[in-house]
Amino acid sequence: MKRYALLFLTVAAAAIVTISPANKTLADSIAPPQAEGKAVMDYLNRADFRQWALLPGTQPFRQGKQPHGALQNVYVNDIALRGLQTQGPLPDGSMIVKEIFSGAREFSGLAIMYKTAAPPNINGYFWMTADPDGRVLREGALEGCMRCHTPARARDYIMLRQMP
Repeated sequence: MKRYALLFLTVAAAAIVTISPANKTLADSIAPPQAEGKAVMDYLNRADFRQWALLPGTQPFRQGKQPHGALQNVYVNDIALRGLQTQGPLPDGSMIVKEIFSGAREFSGLAIMYKTAAPPNINGYFWMTADPDGRVLREGALEGCMRCHTPARARDYIMLRQMP
């Protein structure tokens, strides 16, 4: 009887694993943060953003340009990754995180675009920067960010976006 119970539990567990979405990650199971710098940083740390996919079309330590450093790693969460496969705007909850490095590969901070309808935002994005220790430097509806990203309006303000 114990053998049949163990067999049943093994088959049931295998079925659950098999039918679970393969693209479900830790970040998918964490509620999206408020549009507030500390909440976003806490989310990024809990979601382990460095394990996210790189923005399609980029590679590690890609050549950057100011104001985002000489080298960059550009990560996207699963929501953004799925949204990038369309020609339309990214869905709410999408995050793009630029990890910024000097030419000598010294980590110098983060630049973050967070798609959210919650204020403060400009054209649906909450913008922020953080220093290497994760302290928020600037956040919110940052006019400087929007000014630079406006030429990419047709790509939902994403400078590096490759349209399908």
